[in-house]
Amino acid sequence: MERGETEQPRAQLDLLLAGSDDQPPSLFNSWRAERLRLATTLDDALRWAAREEVDPYSEESSKDAPNPPVLAEDAAYLLNYRLPLSKLTVAAHSTTLPSASTSNLALATWTRAFLLNDFPALTDVSPLVLKAHPDWADSLAPAKGQSLEEWGFRAALLVALHHEFEPVVSVGYQSGSDLNTWWCPVSEPHASQSDDEAFDVSWHLPVMFTPPAAVVSEREKTAAAAEVKSLGEKGPAQAALAPIIFNWAKSHPDDPLVPQALHRLVVVVRYGCPGEGKSNGQISKTAFDLLHKRYPNSPWTAKTPYWFDQ
Repeated sequence: MERGETEQPRAQLDLLLAGSDDQPPSLFNSWRAERLRLATTLDDALRWAAREEVDPYSEESSKDAPNPPVLAEDAAYLLNYRLPLSKLTVAAHSTTLPSASTSNLALATWTRAFLLNDFPALTDVSPLVLKAHPDWADSLAPAKGQSLEEWGFRAALLVALHHEFEPVVSVGYQSGSDLNTWWCPVSEPHASQSDDEAFDVSWHLPVMFTPPAAVVSEREKTAAAAEVKSLGEKGPAQAALAPIIFNWAKSHPDDPLVPQALHRLVVVVRYGCPGEGKSNGQISKTAFDLLHKRYPNSPWTAKTPYWFDQ
């Protein structure tokens, strides 16, 4: 592989992977990481994206009772920073990924489509998100006859209500947090970080890698880079949601959902990404002031005694 060969090592890895019953899970994970780098199609890459979570202190017991496969770090890097939305929607429909990873990917793809105003992608993955969250049906996609402005406000409120929305797919080993946190600005990891142990996968293979052209074309890589840049410019969750909520609150002050949306915006600032200079405090105080001045008797106002500057 280091000499640039692909066909022979791919065939060797396929043989090793076919005989995985005789190998410890950690070694099998290593073969999968190598094989991901020799994928021939996107579907082939997704086939090797998941790994078994292994306890290094009791690998034999994990072999006897294997853990469910989860998305690995290098696969998450491929999905988050090398695939454009057009291919993320394809990946979200994959039947080769673990079901939990597919659900997570569909939600991340929807969030990206929402932030980038890509309605075809958003419409494509909304049914996938609904499978795990049927109670979100009214806000995931514009209803017939509904203006995009009204739908955008309701979608922003939905995101403000549920911290599960993230524009990047999470690594399986790190998922399951109960903290009410929202996303920070999206940015691709720097190449200099690849020397850090945290940015390695099996056998010190770097998490960051260049996928084969058969998986992602140069045009698609360029499109993905532009999307990641645009997502980064959107900032953290509160910065992306605030203009949508404020604009609707000012143009439709009688909408009964406005007080709740302003309250939730204060909550997102409280539990969202810190360190954004004065913007966090401005967003929180603006939402707080609108809520208290316009809706003094609302139960959502009573639930918002403070604004936050962090």
